[in-house]
Amino acid sequence: MRLAVLIINIGGVDDYWKYPAFLFRMFTDPYILPVPAPLRFLIASLISVFRVPFVLPKYIRIGGSPIVYQSKKQAEALKERLIPYFDEVDVFCAMLYSEPLFSKVASKIKGYDRLVVIPMYPQYSMTTTGAVEHRVKSLFDRFLLVKELYRHPLFVKLWKEAVFPHLDGEHIIFVAHSIPERWIRRGDPYREQVYESARLIAEALGVSEYSVAFQSRMGPVRWVGPELSEVMRDLRRKGVDKVVVVPVSFLNEHLETIYELDVEYKREAEKLGFSVYKRVPVPWDSPVLSELLAEKVREVVAC
Repeated sequence: MRLAVLIINIGGVDDYWKYPAFLFRMFTDPYILPVPAPLRFLIASLISVFRVPFVLPKYIRIGGSPIVYQSKKQAEALKERLIPYFDEVDVFCAMLYSEPLFSKVASKIKGYDRLVVIPMYPQYSMTTTGAVEHRVKSLFDRFLLVKELYRHPLFVKLWKEAVFPHLDGEHIIFVAHSIPERWIRRGDPYREQVYESARLIAEALGVSEYSVAFQSRMGPVRWVGPELSEVMRDLRRKGVDKVVVVPVSFLNEHLETIYELDVEYKREAEKLGFSVYKRVPVPWDSPVLSELLAEKVREVVAC
């Protein structure tokens, strides 16, 4: 059997000329902006022009997004894990909204006996895994989807091993990328799964008191909360002055982790008077992660 495995993520950019196209692709996706097509294209056009001056300096400060590099390394590690189990296996890397674009990578996958798709989002949301599933269905009649890593024992182990060396009596805040509340009202399980991930990891660490927060709101609509700033202010009012932030919804470093958490929220924590503010690096290159992904691939193929 010739098996193709596809690791797919949101994407990221490293220079000015790529960023408007990245934004336009993202906000013309109906799973990101669920409004009528003409209005969606208008809003996407406006965002891709007017948001650039605000966000591009952040990309420049962090030296560009590392997500593509990290995803390719994850694909290489996963292939090494899978080679002993399959006669012929290739692992591809694609992005939804930046190069290497899924639409281009898909042409390389034709001719394989089976395709396994791994959206690199540990908790399911219609805006992430749902968007990936919709996109893949547009080009492939049959494929196997890996999803809902959020409570797998290896996912819990992954984050336990990542958090433990940074923990020295600080209050843990598990942080996830927010989504518009309208998706929750439509039955999106994302918020529930984020809380479940936090509970399981805290239990594995032997921690009984922790917080859950969300980040990266944008626009005038209501987003899932509580927002990280609100949680930090509440903790300070309660006398907590040491925190460690765990970006539990990420399997790669993003602008949201390297800039928002490491720069913007750290600055805010200092203003609030926290004596310690630490952020746990995303364990994107951990052997436990490649083991987790390989186990899920074998599981869906066997089923």
